[in-house]
Amino acid sequence: MASSMTTDPQDELFDVLTPTGELTGRVAPRGVVHRVGLWHAAFHLWIIWCEENGTVVLLQRRSRTKDTMPGRIDVSVGGHFRHGEYDRQYLRQGKALTPILREVHEELGLEVCMSNVHWIGTRWSEHREAGTWDREIQELFVWALPAAPEILLPDAREVAQLVVVPLSSLAKLLSGAVAGVSAQILWDASWGSTQERETWITLADLVPGRLAYWRAVVSQLEAAAGGQLPSARVFRDDGPEEAS
Repeated sequence: MASSMTTDPQDELFDVLTPTGELTGRVAPRGVVHRVGLWHAAFHLWIIWCEENGTVVLLQRRSRTKDTMPGRIDVSVGGHFRHGEYDRQYLRQGKALTPILREVHEELGLEVCMSNVHWIGTRWSEHREAGTWDREIQELFVWALPAAPEILLPDAREVAQLVVVPLSSLAKLLSGAVAGVSAQILWDASWGSTQERETWITLADLVPGRLAYWRAVVSQLEAAAGGQLPSARVFRDDGPEEAS
């Protein structure tokens, strides 16, 4: 349910898209877009790096004041394209990434080199709950770091917690092979420190309706960690397809 005390700006303007992702020329405020189910553009950025025992992925627990899926474990960074920012052809060529760099800086306090961010696909996402009908066309990206970030300065209005999970463990959780996995907490809004702690994550903690998508992305992240540019994919309700 959308939070009645959300810190998300409900008057923020988004471009309205057709169901196939074309610009309609219409613009609507965030609150209306999320209430009546207008298609709009968003992105997911997956951040990975290699540690001694393998590749890990950074995940965030969404702030309790988010207007959609508050408190759930989500992709490293996710955000919307504001009015006038969405150009899917340029995005897929690694251009027009300024909105993504802005969001990473705002949410995590990290500076991103555009040449290290790679497009890996597009996802059509539809989520309904009481008071919310969120329909997004999400452009998907991966950012492979050489090592863990030295400093993280998350925005507590956006992020409640940052954790890292080994890709191998996440794959087991998503397949149902294990009921839960241990994750290292890098930052938590309740203590505002980067001291090491552990938490336990189950499927119930994750944003709903994304298992097939996350399973497929894990294989893409593994390829990226190995220095390969993953084949781009299109994700719909019936699972991933190769992008044309």
